[in-house]
Amino acid sequence: MISTITLDTYKQKIGSGDAFNLSDSFNGRVGDEQVPLVVKFKERGLAQQFQDGLVPFLTGFVGSLDENSQVTAETGEAVSYVGTSDDIVGLGRVKMNLPGTMFPQEGYFYGFLGLQNADGKRVTTFNVWFHVYNGNPDMFVNKAPFRSELQKLLDSAQQAVTATNSEYKAEFKAEFDKIASLSSDASNHLTEMISQLDILQAKIKSSDVATNTQLEQALAKLNANLMTQLGKRPTNTEVVNMIKRGFTNFDGGQPHAIASSDVLKTTYPSGHDGVFITIDTGHKWMWGPDGTWVDGGAYQSTEIKDGTVSVQKLSPSARYGYIASGAPAVIDSVAKTLTLSNVWAIIAGTEVISTKDSIPGDVLINLVTDNPDETGFWIAYSKNSKQFEVYGSSDIPADNVGLGWVSIAGSVAYSLNVASVTVDGVNQTFPQIQHDIYLASGSPFKLDLKAKTLEIPDGYKNLFDGQDMIRLPNTGTINLDTGSASFLFYDSVNMNFIATDSINKALKAWFYLGYISWDLTPNINLKLRYTIDGYSTQVTSFNRNSYFALGAPLILDVDAKTLTVPQNVFMNFITQYGLRNIRPANPNPIDLSNSTTASFLYINQSTLEISSFSSAGERANDELYIGWISWAGVTPSYNFDFPVVFAENNLIKNDYGMEDGVAFGDSITWSYNSTKWCDVVSSRLRLASMKNNGVSGSTFTKDDSRTDSAVERVATIKGDLITVWFGINDFHYGRKLGTFGDGDQTTVFGAADYVFKTLIANNPTSKIIVMTPMKQHGYNQSPDSFTKNKQGLLQSNYVDAIKQVADYYSLPVLDMYADSGISAFVPEQATAYLRDGLHPNQAGEYRVANKIVDFINAH
Repeated sequence: MISTITLDTYKQKIGSGDAFNLSDSFNGRVGDEQVPLVVKFKERGLAQQFQDGLVPFLTGFVGSLDENSQVTAETGEAVSYVGTSDDIVGLGRVKMNLPGTMFPQEGYFYGFLGLQNADGKRVTTFNVWFHVYNGNPDMFVNKAPFRSELQKLLDSAQQAVTATNSEYKAEFKAEFDKIASLSSDASNHLTEMISQLDILQAKIKSSDVATNTQLEQALAKLNANLMTQLGKRPTNTEVVNMIKRGFTNFDGGQPHAIASSDVLKTTYPSGHDGVFITIDTGHKWMWGPDGTWVDGGAYQSTEIKDGTVSVQKLSPSARYGYIASGAPAVIDSVAKTLTLSNVWAIIAGTEVISTKDSIPGDVLINLVTDNPDETGFWIAYSKNSKQFEVYGSSDIPADNVGLGWVSIAGSVAYSLNVASVTVDGVNQTFPQIQHDIYLASGSPFKLDLKAKTLEIPDGYKNLFDGQDMIRLPNTGTINLDTGSASFLFYDSVNMNFIATDSINKALKAWFYLGYISWDLTPNINLKLRYTIDGYSTQVTSFNRNSYFALGAPLILDVDAKTLTVPQNVFMNFITQYGLRNIRPANPNPIDLSNSTTASFLYINQSTLEISSFSSAGERANDELYIGWISWAGVTPSYNFDFPVVFAENNLIKNDYGMEDGVAFGDSITWSYNSTKWCDVVSSRLRLASMKNNGVSGSTFTKDDSRTDSAVERVATIKGDLITVWFGINDFHYGRKLGTFGDGDQTTVFGAADYVFKTLIANNPTSKIIVMTPMKQHGYNQSPDSFTKNKQGLLQSNYVDAIKQVADYYSLPVLDMYADSGISAFVPEQATAYLRDGLHPNQAGEYRVANKIVDFINAH
C-alpha cells in the first residue's frame, strides 16, 4: 500500500542545514511515471486547512552528492513539480502523482517540499531528500514517445524548413556583406582621392602648381577612377531587388504546387528558387547545382486508407485497449491475481475487439510468468485466441492489445485501462468513503422531516477520521430534498456539507456521513448527533455519535418479534474507542417481545450485546440507544440506527392471503413520480410484488382512437390484490354514459360491467377494490368536477355509474371522489398534494397510498 509521510508546518526540530529523509517511505526510479507521493500536512498537530488555493510543490536537483552531502546545480539536474487542487484528498493529505521528468537520472533528489498559494507564493517548505534508483529496462522506463509516420514526416519537414531558413539567412547575409564590402572599397578610394586633392591644394598654396594640361589629365584620371568605383556599387533598384528576392526565398521552405515535371521544366527552364511538388506524382523537385531540375522523390507518403493497416504494423505503444466493465478490477497482491467482473467489451480505439458474448462473466487472471521472481506484469488481450494474457515486459505479441500493467514489488502500483480498481480490498475510486469517520458536535443537528432539511448547529463541530480532527466552521441549513434518498457528505476541500441522491456522486475529499431513505417511514442512518422535528433521537447523553458499519442489513421478523445479526459478513460498531465486531456478542436472534406496544434497543459498549427494553428510560453509562420499533397498528413502524430487512417468512402472505398485487388504471396509477402510490401500498402490506398496470390516458370505454382501454386490457390482469381506478378520462373525453345493463362497451355502464365481471371470473378468490376518480380542477383545458363536459354531464354522473355497477357485483368501493382527503379547489392544499390540479405529486402519492391501505385493512 502507499505510505503516508507526515510533516508539521510548525517544523519539527532537526539539525541546522539537515533535510528530512523520505527514503524510508518514498524513493523513485529512473523513468517512473505517475508515482504517488502521499504527504499529510499538519499545523501544530492538527490537519492542515487547504484554503486560499493552497497546492503542493516539489522542486530541487537529481544527481550526485557534493562535499556537503547535497545535490546542487553543479552536481545534478533541476526538476520541479507544482500540483493542483486535484492533488488534495482531504484532512491535510495530498497525493502527488509525480511525472517521469522528476526522475531523469540515477542518484539522489535534494530540494524543497511544501505548499504554495494560487499566486505561486510559498507558504511553507521542508528540506527533503530521497533516492532515485536506476531503471529496469523491461518496465517503468520512459521510452521515446510514439510518433506516427505522418508525425515523423512533419518532423522531417520542420527540420528541412529550419535548414532551408538557415541557408537563405546565410545567403542573404553574404549579399549584404558583399554590399558592405563594396561600400567600404569605394570609401577607401574616395579617401585616397580626397588625400590627393589635399596634396594638390597644398602644392597650390606652396606655388607648386601644375600646368593646365597636367591638371586636366589629373582630373580626367580622377574622374575615371571615381566612376569606375561608383560603377561597382549596386544601384538602389538592385539593392531593393536583392532584398525582395531574399524575402521571397525566405518563405519558410513551403513547397509550390505545379501540374507536372514537364510543365515545371517548360515554365522555369533556367531554374527557380524553392521546392516544387508535382501534382501528378506527388514528387518534390529542386534546381540542382549542375543546372538541371532534380527529382527528390515522394514529398510525403500518400494517405493511408481505412482498414489497410494490420495490428502487426503497429508498435506496442499504439496497441492499447480499454476494458469496459460494470464492476471494479480487483487486484489481490497476496494471491497474485487480477479479477475482472461483468466485462462488457474490450475496445481498442474505435474498434470493439471482443464483447461479453466471448468473455465469461468473471475472469481470473493469474499474475505469473515463466520467471517465478517476476513482480511486474503486462496485461494483454489476444485478438486471435480471445484470451487474456500476462507478460513480463511490454514486448507483447503482434496480435495482442495492451490493457495496462500491475506491479506488486513492495507496495502495489498499476496502470490499467479500466474505470475503477480495488487493491487488496480498498477501492481506489472513492477512498474518501471511509468507515472510521464520525462527527461530534456540542449541540445536535436539527432534522425536519417535513421540510426535508438539516439545520447545522452553532458551537463546536469536529470531524474525526480515527487519526486526525478537523474543526468545521459551517452554519446554516442543508437541503435534503434530493429525491427518494439523501446521502450526506462533507467536502473537506471547499469546507461545506453536500447532500446528493446517489452515493456514486461523491468526489475526491468528500467524507461520507450517512443517508436518509425517504420511505413512508424514513429510514435514517447518520453519523452525527441530531433531533427529529425537535425530538431527540439520543435518549441518553452518553451516545457519542456512534454508528454501525455493516456488510448487510439486520433481519427483522415482525411475526416472531426478533432481530437477527447476520453472521456471514462484517458487522461493526464504531465509536470514539474504535471499530469492533458485534457478531460474537449477538449469535442468536434478539428477543423483542418484551412489550406489546414498543421496544427500545440499546447496545452495551463493553460486551457489544444488543438488548430490548419496554421503555426509553436512562440506562447505565456503558449502554447506547440505537433505535425503536412500535408494534401498534397492522404494520409496525420503526427507527433504527442501522438498516433492516424483513424476514423472508414475513413476505409470503399477510392476513388476507395476498402475495402479488396489480394496480389497474390510468395515468394516476401510472404516476409521474419516482415513488408510486402502489409501491407504498406494496411496502406497507408487505406484498411480494405489486405490478403497476397504469396507462396514461386510458379509459373504461372502448374507442376507435385507442387500443388501451380497460375493456381491451382486462383479460391479462391477475393477482391476489387488484385495484381498479378509471373514469376521469371517460369524463374529460366526453364518453357516453349509457344505461345499466346496456352491454355496450363504448359506454361507461357497459364497459364497467364487462371489466368487473371479467376480473371476478379470472380472479375468483382475489381481493378486488374499485376506486372512483378524485375531484380535480385546473388541469389543461379539461372541464373540472363541477363543469359539464360535451355530453352535458358532470363528473359525479360518471362516479355514480361506476359505483352502481360495482355494487351490482358486490365489489368494495373506495370513493376517492368524496373522500380522498385532497381538495383541488383549495389552492394551499392543491399545491401541497397535486402537480397540476389532477395528478398527485410525491406527497400526494403517500396521502393516496395511506388512504388505500387504510381502506384495505378495514375491508
